[in-house]
Amino acid sequence: MQGMTTEKLLTSVPEQLTPYSPIACKAGQSWNWDQIEFTMLSPPPATFSSENNLSCVLKIQSGHGTVLLTGDIEAEAESWLVANYGHQLKADVLIAAHHGSKTSSTVGFLQTVQPTYILIPAGYRNQFGHPHKEVLARFKNSKAFWLNTANSGAILVNMKEDSLNVQAYRNTESRYWNFDK
Repeated sequence: MQGMTTEKLLTSVPEQLTPYSPIACKAGQSWNWDQIEFTMLSPPPATFSSENNLSCVLKIQSGHGTVLLTGDIEAEAESWLVANYGHQLKADVLIAAHHGSKTSSTVGFLQTVQPTYILIPAGYRNQFGHPHKEVLARFKNSKAFWLNTANSGAILVNMKEDSLNVQAYRNTESRYWNFDK
């Protein structure tokens, strides 16, 4: 944060970032930048039982596509989102909730979002075993293409002129010491 100019910092944990004058994210916040619409869908004013469910959920929409960033939400928040937004959750790219934890990415949520791609932000051999094999089965059943950062490295999403191009850095910048299982 010290190395970049920032107008606002929206977060679900403002108490952890007090030196930066953060603003708590909440459903209903929105702004436009360079013809791209940003809409905070969650957390709602009502409190969830799990701290993970208080994660900021952000929908980013342009004329070329939509991305849904879900943070660490779990089934309870996913159900709330489906009940309150329904088909408005549809997105071309879904960032998998809670790193692919078995407490997230419910069938109903995936059926509502209908992503073309699911990107899983998980560390290689992480201590929690993310993504969970049950969640990977749900991703497979959803017919979405999915990539895991643990295997793919950085993932670049390019949306322009009604085309969606998703590339894994490890595939485009591979070295001889990288191998595919």
